[in-house]
Amino acid sequence: MHKTDILGVQINNMGMDEAESETLKLLEKDSPSLVFTPNSEIIYMAKKDPRFRDILNSADINTADGIGVIYASKILKDPIPERVPGFDLACRLLQYMNKNRSSPF
Repeated sequence: MHKTDILGVQINNMGMDEAESETLKLLEKDSPSLVFTPNSEIIYMAKKDPRFRDILNSADINTADGIGVIYASKILKDPIPERVPGFDLACRLLQYMNKNRSSPF
């Protein structure tokens, strides 16, 4: 899975549909997974705090939650296709779980 490095934070280079699909795959595993949705402010904080950056980079998936992240990826010539806000991703996952009678717990 391709990732775009933005100030040391590895952001998965994917749109909403792929993020939903990949997150659903993680839910099928028996082990815990981490999905973070950093925006530009969070990435800037991670630039200043290496420990925080390491935590973000330990995620199974980091999505681009903010237009600033999208703009940064374009400036870096490694464009991320679209924003994947955490709220929108969570809503999609909950709709899927409701439809398929599964649980987020």
